[in-house]
Amino acid sequence: MLCQSRTMCALALTLLAVQPTLGQDDLPAQPAAEAVAPVSAKEMSYALGLNFATEVRSTPVQLDQQALLAGVTDGLQENGKPQMTQERMQQCMMALSQLFERQARQQMAEAAGSNEKEGAAFLAAFAKQEGVQTTPSGLMYRVIKPGTGASPTASSVVECHYEGKLIDGTVFDSSFERGEPAQFPVGRVIPGWTEALQKMKAGAEWEVVLPSKIAYGAEGTPGGPIGPNQVLIFRIELLRVVR
Repeated sequence: MLCQSRTMCALALTLLAVQPTLGQDDLPAQPAAEAVAPVSAKEMSYALGLNFATEVRSTPVQLDQQALLAGVTDGLQENGKPQMTQERMQQCMMALSQLFERQARQQMAEAAGSNEKEGAAFLAAFAKQEGVQTTPSGLMYRVIKPGTGASPTASSVVECHYEGKLIDGTVFDSSFERGEPAQFPVGRVIPGWTEALQKMKAGAEWEVVLPSKIAYGAEGTPGGPIGPNQVLIFRIELLRVVR
């Protein structure tokens, strides 16, 4: 966060430096800005400390505040003598890293269990809706508009418009919003898509629901919008089979 703040400050100064000089007549009428009090070194120091505290507060260990402050104090001393060796410090940071990894695994396991339970309930309810068909793999689909063209094979390249969302309605990807369809090989997408596309005809539009086992599975998209064991809903419009 500190690096981001420095970057933003540098960017702002650069923009001010390269801004062309305008005559008074060229400037748009603006209300008088309130005077901003000069920022003192003490205030900046406090802001930096507050920012640091916010960052370390989520550390998965009960922090010893006195030891933390002692470390900060020693680190700020130009010729200060640390109270531990470099080797011991590395061991401590390694242990902390392992705690973070354990916390992340635990959070992922909890999310996976919750998503699996919610997804199962959604699938059971969706399967009972009018017009929904279910395949042996668990793929569920409802035909919005039947197509009249050719069906692709696993080796085909197709052009589609699509929208993907989670069961809570959150849209995570949409070619409709981008205003540009996508082209891709049928055999190189998630299993549920590969199966659904081969059942569609060019010109068709389907609503497709994928259990996680034929979507992104127990891993989801790490760091992305799809969590572990999440059921996905797609609106797919197969525009054409490219080749």
